[in-house]
Amino acid sequence: QQTPAYIEATSLMPGWSNVNFVFATVSVYTHFNGLFILPILAAASQYLTTMLTPQPQQPTAEGQPNTGNFMKWFFPLFTLYICYNYNASFALYWVAANVIAAAETFVINKFFDNKEKQEKVLGDKEAL
Repeated sequence: QQTPAYIEATSLMPGWSNVNFVFATVSVYTHFNGLFILPILAAASQYLTTMLTPQPQQPTAEGQPNTGNFMKWFFPLFTLYICYNYNASFALYWVAANVIAAAETFVINKFFDNKEKQEKVLGDKEAL
């Protein structure tokens, strides 16, 4: 048995019941989940993780699209869409996973940067 409060919370907004896009349909509810904060945090943390991840230094041939630049924007937008359409626990999981991945990437990058600096200093000392 559904209560009146549940029916009201899950009802679609009049006039905006379904917004059709090319590949998907988005439903706009009268009571949205969490002021859209978790989907935005999930997209922002996905962007941060993408920016911290080192990109391969492969030259692109002329006329060949740069897929790294496309993915830099596609993944956060896709994350925003997915987290908007599913429940808050999924968005919370995505934020936590992205923050952990960003922290790991940051620490690993720092480690290898320090290692490269030490090797350069040792190489300079040997050259003298």
